[in-house]
Amino acid sequence: MPLLDCTVTTCHFNVDERCSLDKIKVEGKNADTVTDTACGSFKARKDNRCMNVTGMPDARCAVDCAAEHCKYNESQKCQADSIGIKGSGACECYDTECGTFTCKC
Repeated sequence: MPLLDCTVTTCHFNVDERCSLDKIKVEGKNADTVTDTACGSFKARKDNRCMNVTGMPDARCAVDCAAEHCKYNESQKCQADSIGIKGSGACECYDTECGTFTCKC
């Protein structure tokens, strides 16, 4: 599982730049660039209140990846050592992107 660094602080699942989900999904089946990808697991934070979380989310997170052209995608799973999800100020999942995406084309 990749080490996950998520700067999408507007996401409901973001806790101190870590994801409270056990697994995320990177969208962008035909992506050729970083901007063609998105975190399909993004859910907008409804307000500025903190989430009721017990303990700190793990820094590692499984990543299902639909980006067929990414060099880290093996059988729809991300094999990168670390992954960065970007999109500060995001309101929708398509305001986010996988900063680790690297086209194998």
